[in-house]
Amino acid sequence: MNDAKYSILFMRDDLDVRRFRLNPFWLKALVVVLILLVVVAAGGIYFGATALVDNISLQRANQDLTRRLEEAEVRLTTLSNMEKILESYDSRELQSLLSTGHTDSETNADEPEIPAEPTVDLSSVFANVDTGAVRLENVRLDVEGRRVQISFNLLNNLNNTQLSGDTHLALVSNDGRIVELEAKGADLSFQIHRRKPMRARVALPESLEPDNVFGLRLTVTREDGKVIFSETYPQNSLG
Repeated sequence: MNDAKYSILFMRDDLDVRRFRLNPFWLKALVVVLILLVVVAAGGIYFGATALVDNISLQRANQDLTRRLEEAEVRLTTLSNMEKILESYDSRELQSLLSTGHTDSETNADEPEIPAEPTVDLSSVFANVDTGAVRLENVRLDVEGRRVQISFNLLNNLNNTQLSGDTHLALVSNDGRIVELEAKGADLSFQIHRRKPMRARVALPESLEPDNVFGLRLTVTREDGKVIFSETYPQNSLG
């Protein structure tokens, strides 16, 4: 019984019959190998699916973390811009304001306190609007004497959709004033599928001096007048 072997016959019409003798051990080994291959394949599929699920979870966590970091960066930029505007005030003026406020508080101690209106409305200076319809790239602001040169690229984020509207320019002074610019002769309207380079060269308003320009405020509106983008760019962050 121990010497029993299996015979395998190969027959073709045009050839002689070929016979191979095979030990039962090799047949059993082949079955075991096939079973092991099935087990290994099943294990690979299981661990591959588990790794895929973990990878998707990590990608979602990474996207959430990226979003939080971008929001934190926007807040830090806003706070930094606020700090620069406050630093632009003369220290003697701030001290005078504080002294006046202290004297008034002692004189009018018995009168109801009326909150003073802020000199600078930072909420309007740094108010951001971004509907995702457009984005601005390569924003530049050059102030040369009494001439101001502004350039940027306006890109349409709405795929296969034509976007029309206008862009509005304004300068922000060191004391927080927003001064609109009259760009006569500049083509600031748009009707784009992808992108449009925008250029404007205007005179510096009489109410501003070159060294009193803090930054540039750009506003993009649709044809119906709705604001789809608005942001303030500090001059020291532009070319």
